[in-house]
Amino acid sequence: MDRAADALVQHTAAFGIVLGAASLLRGAANTIADRPLAQTGRYVSSPAVRSVEVGEWLRKVISPGGMRRDGGGFAYTVRVRIIHAHVRRGLRAAGRWDADAWGEPVPQPYMAFTMAEFGHIAIDAMAKIGVEFSDARWPSN
Repeated sequence: MDRAADALVQHTAAFGIVLGAASLLRGAANTIADRPLAQTGRYVSSPAVRSVEVGEWLRKVISPGGMRRDGGGFAYTVRVRIIHAHVRRGLRAAGRWDADAWGEPVPQPYMAFTMAEFGHIAIDAMAKIGVEFSDARWPSN
């Protein structure tokens, strides 16, 4: 995690562009993952705020030691998990969620897929703008 953080910190500006222009947009196109966002109105009413929230979460997660039990990324991830639990409960209570057709809102397997998807999309997009990652300590330009 610390090596990944070092690499991303070195390319913060490029990664910010990639996160907004590629990962979040392509991730939002995932019809299963975006359904809760559409139902809650978060991407329609405040897409910039939602993007900043995701970026802030990622910043804390990739900070050195961020995912240790006492790290800021761990704490922020727990906060996000609690928010997702509230979203699940709220969507069910609103009566607009069709669990038979769509499954559970914000399910764990889709959250894992979203993380893998964001990572893959980001690495692919970074390569397209000239940032290549390798096993070395720092990515090459």
